[in-house]
Parts: sequence; structure tokens; C-alpha cells
Amino acid sequence: MRKDDGRKLDHGTLEELRKRAVAKIVEEGEDPQVIAKSLGLHYSTVYRWLRTFKKRGDQGLISKPLYGRPKKLNSRQLNTIRKIVVGKNPLQLKFSFALWTREMVQQLIKDKYGMSLALSSVGRMLYELLFGYIQL
Repeated sequence: MRKDDGRKLDHGTLEELRKRAVAKIVEEGEDPQVIAKSLGLHYSTVYRWLRTFKKRGDQGLISKPLYGRPKKLNSRQLNTIRKIVVGKNPLQLKFSFALWTREMVQQLIKDKYGMSLALSSVGRMLYELLFGYIQL
């Protein structure tokens, strides 16, 4: 994947890019390939946006809501886990090692809330909690 790939942008930003790019092409007669190059996107992406606009109008450029499996832990539970991981040493909670691991957090969640999470889910949750992607 390229560093300037549009897939790294959030859906609101991409929606705005789609609207502006199509407006420049339709209203101002800009070349789609020039627009694509200036945005750092592949030209086929811009042509796909144009096709969608021609079929569905402005509604075709609006971002669709993303659905997925709901999180097992609610925001209060996530906040509690974050406070424990950030504020306590695992030795204080009778773990055998002084640095937090995904396995320890997985066990903490199981002990505290009776929920089993996969290690990959625990790792993703920790990343999001510690680097601010989850709004608590």
C-alpha cells in the first residue's frame, strides 16, 4: 500500500474529497487524471467516483455507515481497564511479571468481567485505548 493511499483517511474526509473532486470535474471541467494525481490517488478511483455520481447523484458520494460486531466491553469497562493498565504494576495484581502483556490483560478482563477476548482483540483494544482512538 502506498503511503499516500486514500484508504488511510477517515470516511468523512474521503466523502469531502469525493464531493470536491467530482465538483471540480463536473463544474470546472478539470481532467480527472490531474485531480487524481493532485490527490495522490489512482485515476481509476476518481473515474469510479464520477460513474457513481452519474448514476446516483450527490447521494452516491456520501459515506456509508460502517457496521461491525459491537464491542464486548462498554466504555465504562474500557475506562476501568485503561486505568488499571496505566496506573498499576501487574505485580500489584498478583501477576508473575512486572510488565503488562496482552495475555495478562486478557486474563484481567476474564477475571473482572467474565469475558473471553482473543489476543488479537486485546492487542487492538490496548492500542486504541493507549493511543486515543476510543472515545471514553
